[in-house]
Amino acid sequence: MYRGVLINFSEPPEAKVPEKRWRFYPFKGTEKFKPLYLHRQSAYLIGRDKNICDMPLLHPLISKQHAVLQYRSVP
Repeated sequence: MYRGVLINFSEPPEAKVPEKRWRFYPFKGTEKFKPLYLHRQSAYLIGRDKNICDMPLLHPLISKQHAVLQYRSVP
């Protein structure tokens, strides 16, 4: 539960914050948005719910909790 909303995702045991400094550069057409620094946390929730999503996407075909970008450490 986060901010009163049940999260439909749980991190796997091998989840960890990346050691490299990854960045995500979002844009729409020619409009650029500020970069998202992926090395700051192990997972990012993508979806329509602006209150809980790290990357809100306001499109009617996207669900409230649409996808997760997860970094894992595997041998």
